[in-house]
Amino acid sequence: MKTYVLISRHDTEMGETICSLSQLELYEKMKAEYYETKKELERNSVVSYASCCDTSAMIIAGGDGWEWSITSHELSLPISPGQYMGTQLDFEKLMSKDRLLQRLEESGSNYRALDKIRTEYSAVFGADLVWNYILDDDLHTGFMMIPVKEGFLSLPNDEIRKETFEQYLLDEAKLFDIESMEYAIENFQRYSNALLQAMEEAKALILRRNK
Repeated sequence: MKTYVLISRHDTEMGETICSLSQLELYEKMKAEYYETKKELERNSVVSYASCCDTSAMIIAGGDGWEWSITSHELSLPISPGQYMGTQLDFEKLMSKDRLLQRLEESGSNYRALDKIRTEYSAVFGADLVWNYILDDDLHTGFMMIPVKEGFLSLPNDEIRKETFEQYLLDEAKLFDIESMEYAIENFQRYSNALLQAMEEAKALILRRNK
């Protein structure tokens, strides 16, 4: 997922009208809006900062009679239904990222709170869709991978409590993009391959002792 920072005038937001555009169309529309806004503002000598790149555009401006705001939108194209964990996963039947995080916050932000949502998902899809990633990713001790309406959510934790188990860091939850998913896959493959090798060698040593 990419975050696009779009320019809006007089508190009018573009996000709702361009969510259906492809990423290329989205970028082109954002860029056109940026240059149009920048040009108009520069005529009035009110631009204090302006920047535009492939993923974002930002203008900081203000002055007599001008009210300009910076609006951030996390936009993504809908994900088509597909096979996941032996079931046909329809993303429209899932909770949104914000709703899931709200539910967790209302119930303690812990494993027991997530388990209720997990049970609801299982009832709808007939399969457990939530996975516990048990490895350190250099930032957290582990995370849960949860499908949501927008994609797949990484819900990290650094603490395990006796009664409620994992305590989740809701403010640091984020949607996977290709790069972060590839990193998680490669990290787990390295770990699992090393562990399997160690266990196979341990088994060989035990067998040799028993001969």
